Amino acid sequence: MVSGGTDVLVELQRGVKPTQTLIDITALESLKYVRREGDEIVIGGLATHNDVLASQDCRSRALSLVQACAEVGAPQIRTRGTLAGNIVTASPANDTIAPLVALGSKVVLRSERGDRTVDIEAFFTGFRTTVMAPDELVAQIRVRATQPDERSTFLKLGLRRAQAISVIALAAGVALEKDGRVQCARIAIGCVAPTIVRVPKAEAFLAGKKLISFTTSAMSEPWLNEQGQWLSLRYLFDHYLTHAFGMQADEHVHFGNVTTGMPKLWADRHLYAVEQQAKAVCATVLTNRAGAAARVAAS
Repeated sequence: MVSGGTDVLVELQRGVKPTQTLIDITALESLKYVRREGDEIVIGGLATHNDVLASQDCRSRALSLVQACAEVGAPQIRTRGTLAGNIVTASPANDTIAPLVALGSKVVLRSERGDRTVDIEAFFTGFRTTVMAPDELVAQIRVRATQPDERSTFLKLGLRRAQAISVIALAAGVALEKDGRVQCARIAIGCVAPTIVRVPKAEAFLAGKKLISFTTSAMSEPWLNEQGQWLSLRYLFDHYLTHAFGMQADEHVHFGNVTTGMPKLWADRHLYAVEQQAKAVCATVLTNRAGAAARVAAS
């Protein structure tokens, strides 16, 4: 079954998911919606990225997801591609998965046997693999709506400014006490493992602290201790973790232009400087890897 088809066509060409029959369910209006239900935002299985961008509930209560949807492909892809298709493809480089994890979302799977609900973190079993049975489809994605004392944001590093596959994708959210101290935090990072990963030690480190420059700079250390096998990306994480939580402390930067509903994250000059530094580090890492590979080949 196809909803959008923007990923499946590429997969068919590459032989990733070969099949002889495709059933296009795009015309099923009963699965195309974004609506608020209590403390959740419910996204239908056929809701597109543009449907999320157009939703006032998403813009006000799931901003990191809106920011991620705005980074997906070109306007044509965002018009046709669906969030459900994004998570079924299950690539750790897919932009929307990290914010869905950081927001504590759930996936509702439907078949002739009925519905079952799976936590988003349990949905992915490995690189491009999920718990879905062959006869199931994604009926809904249920996103926990952020409360007034919560902040969320999404950052992405690509090798160009638009239509780029992520080198790193980071979604972060915090709940704040009245005095500005962190009550709890959730950090989800993509492109560093077969699936999106959480960073529990860094999350625990933030609890009870205020989001000031010292706190956010020191936060990268628990991450490095926990995921030391990715030390070559150390400075990228330093930049992105620090900047993400720096924005959490500045509501004006974080919420962007609420009037038009389009966050100004990508227009933020501070983020642009961070991205330039991160890209320079990334280029150095890739150059060093290429040089090491050449030396090994020569020996």
